[in-house]
Amino acid sequence: MTRRKSIPVVILIMFVWSSVSADQEYNPGKSWSRVSTDSQVYWVWGASKGQELLFEELQIKNAGSYENAIPMSDAQTISQVMSDLYRDPANTYVPWKYMMVVAKMKLHGATTGQVVERLELLRSYAAYERSKQ
Repeated sequence: MTRRKSIPVVILIMFVWSSVSADQEYNPGKSWSRVSTDSQVYWVWGASKGQELLFEELQIKNAGSYENAIPMSDAQTISQVMSDLYRDPANTYVPWKYMMVVAKMKLHGATTGQVVERLELLRSYAAYERSKQ
């Protein structure tokens, strides 16, 4: 892996590792609110860049209906939308990677119904995953 490709991966690993404690249940919403706004923006940018590199590596064109790679300026907007979504206690267990997709949906003009439908699906998935632990 080249240095250029390894930077987003290292940032993501360090960020998630520092947010998870072995003796307590992982709560994405609480973890999101505990980190600084700058860290949130860097996570969104790094996750987006990681997706871009993965799609590039797999030679996937037009993967999904939303732009995967985003400029740093948009990462701040997406992180703010994610923070707003995590204010709803029902969303607290939705993992960051999925919440980022919902935030992108909102920014790309998805209807409220589409956003609510996606969130309900993700809440059900998160509840199912927690029940397996």
